[in-house]
Amino acid sequence: MPILRRFRGFAHRLVLPVIVAAALVAGACTNSTANSNAGLSLAVEDTGQLFAMSGVPTYYPAGLNLTTRNVVVVTVFDDGTVPFDVAFDLTPGGQVRVLPPRTVALGPTVGPVNLDLLKSTAAWSAITEAPQTGYIRDTIQTIGVGQPIIMQLRPPLCALAIAGLNTISAKFIVDSVNVPARKIFFRLLANPNCGRRGLVPNQY
Repeated sequence: MPILRRFRGFAHRLVLPVIVAAALVAGACTNSTANSNAGLSLAVEDTGQLFAMSGVPTYYPAGLNLTTRNVVVVTVFDDGTVPFDVAFDLTPGGQVRVLPPRTVALGPTVGPVNLDLLKSTAAWSAITEAPQTGYIRDTIQTIGVGQPIIMQLRPPLCALAIAGLNTISAKFIVDSVNVPARKIFFRLLANPNCGRRGLVPNQY
């Protein structure tokens, strides 16, 4: 199990473009009209880079927050919270290890959310909706360049949603890696709306 290093204070972040307002997302979670787009936010596709957990200074961002689409440091804050929903590392051969928070040694008082992962054999553009089944919970997955992986998360912002509508979905793909520099270049498409499984840019 990878060992997490505690970071005092607030983590330094490399921020991707963010359009999701917390109030709008929270409103979407409690919206009982399934066919209404009122209060929903569009799914957005981002490109970015992050670092492997190993082989870099502790303050280098090696994780993602899926609800905000931020690149973040993989750490535990002094109050016991964690800023990341998924972390990443590199194998010597250049494959990417996708690490749910519960597979990282966070400490006995930290209880991160569960993360479900599903490796896909489909092309990136062909993944238009997150499947309902087939996920593996809180288990490290290894993917190569060009292999998409689908993620489902039950974040606190969806806690008030009814059963079956309390997840957010995302798809992630590694475009390239730089093993000596410990860099991972990626694309991410996250749907910020609780219960919505669509993975098409600029749709709900």
